[in-house]
Amino acid sequence: MEREPTPEWLDRESALDEVYMAGLGWFVHAFASTESTLFRLLVEKSGLTAAEGAAVFSGVRMKPAMDALNRLFEAKGMVLEQEALRRPFKQLADISAVRDDILHYGTEEDERGLLFVSNAVKKHLPERVTRRSVSFDDLNRMVHDLRDIELHFAASMFRTSKSPSRRQMAALYTRRLAEPWLYRSPPPPSPQGGKRQRPPKQKPPPQS
Repeated sequence: MEREPTPEWLDRESALDEVYMAGLGWFVHAFASTESTLFRLLVEKSGLTAAEGAAVFSGVRMKPAMDALNRLFEAKGMVLEQEALRRPFKQLADISAVRDDILHYGTEEDERGLLFVSNAVKKHLPERVTRRSVSFDDLNRMVHDLRDIELHFAASMFRTSKSPSRRQMAALYTRRLAEPWLYRSPPPPSPQGGKRQRPPKQKPPPQS
C-alpha cells in the first residue's frame, strides 16, 4: 500500500522561527519600557516625589494609570495636556490588547504559514472564540509606535518643566510626534462562531 504524500505545509519551515521570537522579545521590552515611562508621568503629574509615587501607585497597571492621569488633567483644568495625550493613550490601549492576546494565548501558525492568536482554548462557547492575526511586521510596527508613545510621555513631562532646555526639547519632540502611527489596529476580532441572533420581538396580542 502506497503511503499518502506528506501535506506541503508540513514540509514548510515554520514562521515561528528565531527571527519572529527576537521580534517578540523587542516588542515585550518596548512595551515594558513605555509602561514604566507612563508610571513616571503619573507620579510627576501627581506632584509626588519618586518615593511617594512608588508608595501610592505601587501595582497600578497601564489602563488605571491612564485613567488616573485623565482624572488629574480634568481636576487641574489641564485640557490641552489631556488632549495632547488622547492619541497616544488610544494607540497604547490598542497595542496593549495585542500584547495581552500574545502573552495569554501564545502565537500560533495556520496551514498557510500565517501567524495568529486565539482565545479558543479558554472559551467554552463558539460565539466567544476570537482570532487576531499578528505577524513579524506587526511587531516591528508596534515597537516603532511604542517608542513614539514614550516620547509623547517624555514631552508631556518636559512641557511643564521649569527647565528651559527641557521645554525646548519638548518642542523638538512635537515635530516627530505629528507623524502617523505605523501599526493600524484592525477592527475588533469577530467571533469565529458568528454573532448570536436575538430572537424576534413578539407583537402584543390585539386588544379586543
